[in-house]
Amino acid sequence: MNVVSSSTVERLKFFVEPHPQPYKVAWIDNTFIPVTHRCLISFSCGIYSDSIMCDIIPMKVTHILLGRPCLFD
Repeated sequence: MNVVSSSTVERLKFFVEPHPQPYKVAWIDNTFIPVTHRCLISFSCGIYSDSIMCDIIPMKVTHILLGRPCLFD
């Protein structure tokens, strides 16, 4: 799941689009946060650069989290 904080999106004025498949994120305390929008984020690390579509959620952990889906058997 690739996510970006809503405050980062607002501050940097990224173009936001509706999420094609809205869903909810569940936290440990059974709180659900709806994910209804996403945006394209361009980033670089050293000589590597890329763009990735990120879901937008309110969070204070960091500004962007990149990951891959976990598959459970």
